[in-house]
Amino acid sequence: MAGFPSPKAESAELDLKSPIRIVVVSHACVVPENRARWQRLAERHPDTEVTVLVPAYWEGYQYGVVERWRPQPESRGNYRVLPVPVWRRGASDAYFFRSLGVFLKRLRPHVIHVAEGEFALVWRQMMLYRRLWAPKARLIFMSYNVSEIPLQQFYPRLIWRWVCRESDLAVAGNSRVKSIWQAAGYPKPIVVQTEIGADETFFCPDAADRQRQRQRLDVEGTVVIGFAGRIRDYKGVLELANAVLGLQGDWSLLMVGDGDQRKEVEAKFEAAGQRQRLVMAGLVPRAEMPHYFRAMDIFVLPSRKSWREQFGLVLPEAMLCGLPVVGSTSGAIPEVIGDAGVIFPADDADALRGALQSLVADERKRVELAERGQARALRHYACGVLADEIYSVYQSLL
Repeated sequence: MAGFPSPKAESAELDLKSPIRIVVVSHACVVPENRARWQRLAERHPDTEVTVLVPAYWEGYQYGVVERWRPQPESRGNYRVLPVPVWRRGASDAYFFRSLGVFLKRLRPHVIHVAEGEFALVWRQMMLYRRLWAPKARLIFMSYNVSEIPLQQFYPRLIWRWVCRESDLAVAGNSRVKSIWQAAGYPKPIVVQTEIGADETFFCPDAADRQRQRQRLDVEGTVVIGFAGRIRDYKGVLELANAVLGLQGDWSLLMVGDGDQRKEVEAKFEAAGQRQRLVMAGLVPRAEMPHYFRAMDIFVLPSRKSWREQFGLVLPEAMLCGLPVVGSTSGAIPEVIGDAGVIFPADDADALRGALQSLVADERKRVELAERGQARALRHYACGVLADEIYSVYQSLL
């Protein structure tokens, strides 16, 4: 990078004596549940030391409203969390740490894994700090950016050149991101892997809990179609409402989350004389989400085409809880579901209704898809699997 001091000639040579010291930078990890994959990495691989650097204070959207997090320091064996003050808290592309050099100098990492996009300011900060304080470390960045790299523009082209030169490996959140980087000429290895993953010890079936939740929500005896997320236009919630209101059979719609279209969804059910079929759970703490998944029989992610869903973490979470999943063709949803669920054209309420009707009427099909979905999630998206995969990546990189 222009103006950066050059690393020492011996910087490519690493002292690979155990343990492998890994520093993860992630604003998403201000949420405790989002750190599960890094905890699992430390637990499953005792020859590592995993340190997660997070903003000391953060504001962001969680299921449609602004929430605030103040993560606390943690230290358990070879795993720890270090909250560090930042500027521009809440701006994922524009925040940066107020003081970080002291941590890198003390931690002496072998790997710095920056779980932020290629144009994020904190990523550029880490390129500089690696050269100043940890010149021997391997540097990784991670992104879900599904927009083309604007190489025709001077400033983005300059940053992209720095990224290509300074990084040692890139983690793409989905295959679309990887193809964009390859088309833009990224010269280093690219691994496709989601950032957070679903905690298989947390999201799992529980028959007793299912019965309790269905009784509490008063949905016993119905096929419960579920949604979790922001109740906003780009999530396709109005298409979902239109689809289910035309269904035959005994069903209920359980919506978890909040947003500016909640009242509009409720009004649709009122107008159709079906308000008793709609259960609005509102905002739910992340720690309680497994209870709501277990109350469902089918999970739907109907995101609109214009949204270009980057991953859809609720899909593998629902899969792990034993649910058949239905998703639109928006963004990475088909890639996440694979052949373990039902895909319908985004923005098409009639197609969604047909997909749901076939599942509402066929319990055997629901069970078959649920089993396939759970197996797929355990194979590709569980935190333990992601931990093992990234451990192998680190070993190869070093």
